[in-house]
Order: sequence, then structure tokens, then C-alpha cells
Amino acid sequence: MTFIHGFTSQDIQKASVIGIPQEELISQLSILRKGLTPTKAIRPCQIGDGLLSLSEDEIRDMIDRFNQVQPLGRFSKMVPASGAATRMFKFVFNVANGDDMDSKEFLYLMANIEAFPFYDELKANTSPQLPQGLKPQELANMILYNLGFGSMPKAFIPFHKYSSHISTALDEHFKDSKLFLKDKNGNISLHFTIDPEFVDAFKERILKHMGDKDSHFRISHSIQKPATQTIAINQNGEAVRTESGELLLRPGGHGSLLINLQELSGDIVFLQNIDNVGREEDHLKRVQYKKILGGLLVSIENQIADYLEKLNSGKYDLNEIWAFTKKYLGTAPSSDILNDSKEDQVSLIRGIFHRPIRVCGMVKNKGEPGGGPFWTKGQFQTCQILEKAQLDLNDPEQLEILDSATHFNPVDLVCGLRDLKGEPFDLSEFKDLDTCFISQKSFNGETISVLEHPGLWNGAMAHWNTAFVEVPLFTFTPVKTANDLLRETHQP
Repeated sequence: MTFIHGFTSQDIQKASVIGIPQEELISQLSILRKGLTPTKAIRPCQIGDGLLSLSEDEIRDMIDRFNQVQPLGRFSKMVPASGAATRMFKFVFNVANGDDMDSKEFLYLMANIEAFPFYDELKANTSPQLPQGLKPQELANMILYNLGFGSMPKAFIPFHKYSSHISTALDEHFKDSKLFLKDKNGNISLHFTIDPEFVDAFKERILKHMGDKDSHFRISHSIQKPATQTIAINQNGEAVRTESGELLLRPGGHGSLLINLQELSGDIVFLQNIDNVGREEDHLKRVQYKKILGGLLVSIENQIADYLEKLNSGKYDLNEIWAFTKKYLGTAPSSDILNDSKEDQVSLIRGIFHRPIRVCGMVKNKGEPGGGPFWTKGQFQTCQILEKAQLDLNDPEQLEILDSATHFNPVDLVCGLRDLKGEPFDLSEFKDLDTCFISQKSFNGETISVLEHPGLWNGAMAHWNTAFVEVPLFTFTPVKTANDLLRETHQP
């Protein structure tokens, strides 16, 4: 068998059919073998230094700005909803398989089974016996296989019980969107990324929302592109293959969705995880902060346009503009740049102004797993969302910076995808290819190293203009495990 840079001609042909060129395969293999250089954080973003805390007057101003633009139809929302609920029910799978039978998580689930929004459905499946009378393994199997939650997208899982109905995560996204995305014609634009296996089920489930007389939902969906799949290597540094000898290709992580975001051809797009939803009674206060983030983005756009006019007229204050880029664009010049000529500095500023914008809500860190806001160093100091996996935790200085972080990224952001002329940015030009992720997985009993693209809100947006804003903790109510549904925020 002939190998070309570690790949057979069959490998290259298989990848080419789905849009992965040979040079991409070679690049992925090189990255996996070489490993990644950790990102170096300078310091965490904190209030007044890379993280905005808005006053009551500023909050009212941002909401007013949002309300002025909302009728124009510039806003839409994209929800990555293609993930299966497997992780959500991981501890349930363990019990169903006869493992970890003393699991504290599962015992807690059993003790509170009546409080779950799917309890009535579960009871109907176990009738005449109550679910409480089942043995742990029986109950686990009932949840995973009789109710089908073990193979269902998280979007379809019942999240909330009300007096008259049950709402899934998908349903809650429709309900809250009506409160802040509706334009003057009643149109609401929502986009979901869906696993190809569940596209038909998705189309069926959204039908109940399409008959609303006051709201006209414009729903689109997409799948993660096959061309964004990545390879893996074994412990010998060789590309992993299936039992039939074919090259193993895996989903490339949420960074793969950058293409989907690009193809939306959206203007100002809210990005929100499928599982970060609240109950109906909390939607109104939660969407107020969506409006604040969206209003701030519009305000930033307007200020950039104003500064560009001043630059064109020759009547500008460089110190004022650099202060703006640091506070609202997450980009601070080095002392070397400040010593450059006026013309060179203006040229750099024009380049900074011609970037996509993201405004990201940040909550106080309460120990949730995930990334946070940090300053990093390159040509400029820039604000980035970094995960633990991106940092060198063997470096005491980096560990200290991580431990001193005060805020957490709840994936609650709004993206400005067009320039001031209304032309869409090419988002691929603004990502950092050196911020991939390499993680360890198990495949056929062997530990393998798998590659993921730069995260959608991490390296995929590394060269965007970035504003981090403190938002209240009540805007962040994720459901990462089934027992999160027992939290007060998800209960009646």
C-alpha cells in the first residue's frame, strides 16, 4: 500500500469527495503530531479592564438603541442544536449498562423523579407501576430507550413543565425570540444547526410554532458540513482507521459552524446554546439583556462610523480613538505602536475598524466548566475567550491568571457580520488557525488524539472586534446534565 504523507490514495479520494483537500489532511496530521502551542494569557479581563459594567443610564440607552433598530429586521438568532443528549444522560447510561450502580447523581435523580418535566410521560410508560417502584437499571433503561432520550437531540428533550403544557429546549427558543427579534412586519428569523438524522423530526416539531397570528417565523436550518470533519491519530502518530481500514473522520467541533454562520448572510446575529434557556416567566427579564448586548453592538457600529468620518476629515484625536478601541473593541496598542507615525497609526486603526464585531455577555464565575475572558498578546493586546485546554496549566503564572479570573463565558453573544457598507465579511479571514483543540478520546478500546477546529467563539473569532459585558447570573441557566433540570431556575 502506497502512502503519501501518511495517507493512501483511497484516503485522499474519500476526503476529496466530501470537500477536504489533500493539503488539509496533511496539515491536520502535522498539527496532531506536533501538538499545539498554548495560548498565553496576560491577565484576566475584569471590570474596567476589558470587561464593561454598564450603568443604569447606559442600560436604558442600549435598550433604546436596540428598540430603534429592531423594526428594521437586522436581528436574527442562530442556535447550535445538533448535539445529542448523550452527555446530558451520561450517568444514566452508566447505570443502564450496569456500571456505577451507587452513582450519587442517579440516586438524586431517582429521589426527585416526580420533579422532572418528563415524569408524566415516564409514568404513562410504566403504568400501572409508578416510576419510583422501578429498580435503578430499569428506570435508566426506561428513560433512555422507552422515552428515547438516549438517542434524541437535546433540542427535543422536555425542559419545563407548565400547568397546561410541556416545553422542550427548542420550544423555549421560539418563545423568547418573539420578545426581541420581531421586526415591523412581525417577522422573526431563527436558524438552527441540526444533525442530518433529525432534520425531518425538526421540521415536524417546528410546525406548531408556525401558526402564530402575530409572529411570522422564518425558520432555516443547516447541518455541520462534511468538509469540516477532522482526522485523529493513534499513539504511534498514525492516522486512525476504522475496522474496515478506512480513514476515520470525525466532527470537527463547534468551530466547524463558522461556515454555517457565514452562509446565513445575516446582519446582526445572536448566538445562543440550545440548552441555555429559561422558563416562560423569566423570558422577559432575560431578553432585556439580549437587547442590551444588541444595542451596544449598534452603538459600537455608530461610533466606528463617526470615527471614520473624523479620520477622513483629518480632525481626530488618536488618544481618544485608541481609548475607544481598548474599551469597546478589546484591542489595545503596544507602546511601540503608539510611537509610530500618525499615518501608520491611522492605517492600523482603519484595519481594526474593518472587522466583524462580537458583544459577549459574561457572568460572574461560579465554578461552571468552560472558558472565560482574558487579555492575550500579539500585534496588539486583545480580548479573547479562552478555554482551560488552550492554556499551559503547568506554568504557575498561567495557572495563577486562570485562578484569578472573575468571570465566565456563558455563550451569550451577538455578532455583527457586515461592514459599514452592508457588505458581509469573509469570516474565514478573521480566525486564528493556531488555536485548534486536541483532545483524547477512546476508539475501539484505544486512546486516540482527535483534532477540533478553533472554537466558534474562541479562535474562530480571534481577530474580531470584541466587547465583553457583565450580565446577571440569571441569564445563564444551562442544562449540561439531566439533574440540572432540578435546579430552581427550571422548576415551576
